[in-house]
Amino acid sequence: MLGQVFASGRAEWISDLRQSPGFTRGGSGEDLKVLSAVIFPVVLNDEVHLVLEFFSETTTPLDLQLLEVLINTGVQL
Repeated sequence: MLGQVFASGRAEWISDLRQSPGFTRGGSGEDLKVLSAVIFPVVLNDEVHLVLEFFSETTTPLDLQLLEVLINTGVQL
C-alpha cells in the first residue's frame, strides 16, 4: 500500500483491511489488531517525498471530508 501511494501520489482509504489483498504487513490486519487504514503522500513541487499511514482498531467508513483534510495536510507539510 505504501508503494502504491508513493508511486501514484494518491491517498488511499481502506475501510476494512480484511478485504484488502494489498495489506501484507506481518499477517492480516486482524492479527495486528488493526482493521482500517488511511495512507497519504507528503508532496513538494508535485513530487512525493514520503508517505504517512494511520491505522484504526475498528472498521472506518470512508470520510471524504477527512480524507481531503489529510491530503491538504500532506501538501502543507
